[in-house]
Amino acid sequence: MRPSLAERFWSRVDRSAGPLGCWLWMGTRKRGSLGYGAVTVREAGVRRVLFPHRLSWALTLGPVPSGALVLHSCDVPFCVNPAHLRLGTQADNVHDAQARGRYRNGRTKLTLAQLALIRSLARPFNAASQARRCGISRRQLMRVWKGEGHGNPYRS
Repeated sequence: MRPSLAERFWSRVDRSAGPLGCWLWMGTRKRGSLGYGAVTVREAGVRRVLFPHRLSWALTLGPVPSGALVLHSCDVPFCVNPAHLRLGTQADNVHDAQARGRYRNGRTKLTLAQLALIRSLARPFNAASQARRCGISRRQLMRVWKGEGHGNPYRS
């Protein structure tokens, strides 16, 4: 018998940080999407790909209203802890990014959580794969990992 969608979803989530920490999506991550994951579901015979944080919301808190975004309070794109998620609009999302210094001149920047994650990587790791998960270039990932530059070269 095939496991339920909820069982399959939660089996791919690292909840070791506890109820207040980030629960990290360990499944498939979409290439070039700043680390957001991808969950494939079938509904009425139609295959759809969903973001894990949206599915986490739907599984724990109910359906996401049409036109609403599921925003992260923790700035970790692959966090699926429902306690770190809230509903909002695109304007809310842009405002949050600007307020947290992640958005300038139309470009997003690495968050402190992403920087910490990159710096915590232990060798060996596949730099190209990790960079894709973070939505940055391999060169940028290696500069952050090595601690090159003054302070945080990706936040000004």
